[in-house]
Amino acid sequence: MTDRDTNNNSVIWPAGTISGFFTASGHGNPDEKPFRHPAVKVSFHGGKGEDNNLVGMLDTGADLCTIDQGLADRLDLEDGGEMPVILAGHKSVRIMKKGTILLAGHEYTLSGKFSAAPLRESGNQYDILLGMDFLRHFSLYVNAKTDEVKITFLGID
Repeated sequence: MTDRDTNNNSVIWPAGTISGFFTASGHGNPDEKPFRHPAVKVSFHGGKGEDNNLVGMLDTGADLCTIDQGLADRLDLEDGGEMPVILAGHKSVRIMKKGTILLAGHEYTLSGKFSAAPLRESGNQYDILLGMDFLRHFSLYVNAKTDEVKITFLGID
């Protein structure tokens, strides 16, 4: 895959590099310019089906991946128990669901338990938060000025 950098130099990305995109402007501080999130296309399999046209936001601030509760309900995902978490300093419990996240255009998958939260219902432009449990296997390149998002598979630890 070859692209041009901001100085119009040719950049050759390693094999296994996937191009991403930025989501539509999101909500946030009304006094600030709207922001967008770096994302990639993903699929989710589990329960009684699969959805192959999902948006996965690259979230380096999240330890674990989270799937949209509506998606979990639609796919009738198997219950994975509960997990205690601390969010913004407050103790809470997250409902876990079992399934598999697949990166579109790549062979890497992550299977296991994922927390479920009302992502779309909260006005977000994505179906899955890709946390560090997924992203630790990738090199990330994000340039909001040039609208570039690239993730390159590094291998399994």
